[in-house]
Amino acid sequence: MEVKSNKSLPKILYAILFILVLPLLLFLWAVKTDTAVTLPAFENPAIEIAMATAGLLIMLSGMCALVVHGRGLPMNPYPPQHFVTGGIYGLIPHPIYSGACLLAIGVSIYAHSASGLWLISPVLILSCIAIVLGFEKDNLAKRFPDKNLRPRLSIPEASAEPPTVWNKISAYILVLIPWLIFYRIAAFLNIVQTPVSGNVPFFSDTSHLTFTVTLQFATFLLAIAAPLFARTRQDLRAFMISGLLATAAGFYIPVIFPFVTPAFSVIWIFIAMSLFAKRFPKLRLFWRLMAIVISISCLLTGLNLVIDVISGFGIYLFAEHRASVWRQILHMAETIAGSWKEWQFGHIRMMNHGLYGGSATFVGITMVGLFIGKSYLPAMLTVVVTTLLCAALWAQFIEGSKKLLRPLGFYGGILGVIFGCGLAHLLFGVDFFLLWAPFAVAAPWIQAIGRLRCLVQGCCHGRPAAPNAGIRYFHPRSRVVGLANLKGEYLHATPVYSILANVVYGMFLIKLWFSSVPLPFIIGMSFIFNGLSRFVEESYRGEPQTPIIKGLRLYQWGAVSSIILGAGLTAIPYNVLRSGIHINVETFIAAIIAALLTTFVTGVDFPRSNKRFSRLV
Repeated sequence: MEVKSNKSLPKILYAILFILVLPLLLFLWAVKTDTAVTLPAFENPAIEIAMATAGLLIMLSGMCALVVHGRGLPMNPYPPQHFVTGGIYGLIPHPIYSGACLLAIGVSIYAHSASGLWLISPVLILSCIAIVLGFEKDNLAKRFPDKNLRPRLSIPEASAEPPTVWNKISAYILVLIPWLIFYRIAAFLNIVQTPVSGNVPFFSDTSHLTFTVTLQFATFLLAIAAPLFARTRQDLRAFMISGLLATAAGFYIPVIFPFVTPAFSVIWIFIAMSLFAKRFPKLRLFWRLMAIVISISCLLTGLNLVIDVISGFGIYLFAEHRASVWRQILHMAETIAGSWKEWQFGHIRMMNHGLYGGSATFVGITMVGLFIGKSYLPAMLTVVVTTLLCAALWAQFIEGSKKLLRPLGFYGGILGVIFGCGLAHLLFGVDFFLLWAPFAVAAPWIQAIGRLRCLVQGCCHGRPAAPNAGIRYFHPRSRVVGLANLKGEYLHATPVYSILANVVYGMFLIKLWFSSVPLPFIIGMSFIFNGLSRFVEESYRGEPQTPIIKGLRLYQWGAVSSIILGAGLTAIPYNVLRSGIHINVETFIAAIIAALLTTFVTGVDFPRSNKRFSRLV
C-alpha cells in the first residue's frame, strides 16, 4: 500500500500544479501586470460565456478521451499507453491546450482584464504551441512511430484527392474565421484605418460610400466562397497556409509600423483568385485581372493608401511563394555554412566567423548607446566584458573538453549581462534597469547576427532533416563535421530558425521601448519571447554534447526558466523617464572597441598553444 502511494504522489502533485497552482499564478500575473498593459479591455457577455464554456468542455472532453481511449492520464510525464484517435481527438487537434486557451480568453473578457486578454492569454497560446512543437510532436512520433492523427478540423494533406466536406469546413474554422476575428481586433485597437477622408477622385460622397461598401463585400464574398471551389486537397492546403501567414503578417505589420496598414482586401482577393485560377485554369487571366482591378479600386475609392496596397500585395507574394522564399533562405544559409576562411600569422590564427561576433556586438552597443546616451558608455563596456567572460565560463562548465577549448554559452552571456549591469550600478551609479532594458531590446538583434557565426563554425546545428528542409555542412573545421560526424547530411537549419524568431520579436521589443511600459516589463517580455522560441529551436538541434534531462535538452529547461523569470519581471512596477534617440560619435567609437574585443574572443586563437582557452578549433 505504501509503494502504491509513493508512485501516486508525483501524479497527484503534477495534477495540483496544473489544475490549481498554474491557474492561480496566471491570475496573480494578470493582477500584477494590469497597470502595465495599457490596451483597452473588451466587454461582451455573450462571447465571454461562450468561449469560457466551450473551452472548459473541450478541455474536459480531451482529458476524458485520454483516460478512456488512451488508458492513461492527461499528463506529459505520465502519458497514456495507447495512441488516442477517438472522442474529441478525432475532431480537434490538442483539445486540452485548445480548450485552456479558449477558457483563458473567456475568463479574461469576463474579468475585464486587459492584461489577461492581451498578455497572459497570448503567452499561454504561444506556450501551448511551443510545447507541441518542442516536445509533444517528437515524443508522440517516438512512442507511436506508425501512428499519424489528422483530426477532422485540420489542414489537409498535400494530396491530389478532392477535398472532403471536413477539409472545407476546416478552411472556414481555422483560417477564414480567425481572419475576421483578427480584423475585428485590429479595428477595436484602431490598428486598421478607415477609408481616407476628403475628396476622392471620380466619386461623389454618396457614390464613394456605395462603391466602397460594394468593394469590401465583393472581396469578402469571393474569399468566403473560395474554399468551395478547391479542386484538390493540395490546392486547399495552399490556400489555408497562405491565409494563415497573410493574416498573421497583416496584423503584425501595423502593430510594429503604425504608418502601414496592409490592405486586407488586396491580400485576400489575390489569395482567393489564386485558388480560382487553379480551379478554372483557362480563366487564369480573368481572375488575375479581377484581383488587379479590385486592388486599383481600393486606391480610387480612398479605401487604402498606396503604401497599404503595396504592402498588402507584398504579403500575398510572400505567402503564396513561401516555399521558394524558404528555399532561397536555406541556400544562403548553406553558402554561409561553407564559407569558413582562416589566416595564420605566426602563432596567431584569425577566422572569418569572428567578424559576425564582432558585428553583433557593434550593432548591440550602438543600439544601447542610441537608447540611453553616451553617459552610460563605461557601464556598457563593463557589460560587454562580463558577458564574454560569463559566456566562456558557462560553456566550459557545460561543454568543456579538449576539443572545445573556447566555446561560448548563450545563457552564460545572459548571466553576464545581469552581473555586468549590477557591477556597473555599483561602480558608476547608473540605474540598473535603465541599463539592463536596452540590452534586453538589443539582445535578439545581437543573437540574430551572432547566429551567422554559428552557421560558419557549425555550433548550434540541427538534427537530420528531409532534403527539402535542411542544409549541409562540408568544411572540415566545422563542428558538424569534426564533432558530430554529420558531414554532407541534411540538417535542420536551427541557426536560421533562431534568426527569424529573433527578428520577429526583436521588432516588437523596439516598439515596447518607445511605449510607456515599465522597464522590467520590457526585460521580461524579452525573456519570455526568447524562452518560447528557444524551447522549440532546441528540439530540432542535434549537438551530441548537450545533456538531456528528464526528456528535455538542457537548454530547453533553460528556456522554461527564462519564461518563468520573464513573467516575474513583467510584474515589477518600476519605471524611469527615458528620452528619445541619442546620436553621438562616442557611442560608435565604443561600439567599435567592443566589436574588436568580441572579434578577438570569437575569431582569433593560438593554434600552437595547449593552454586553456587558447584555441577555438
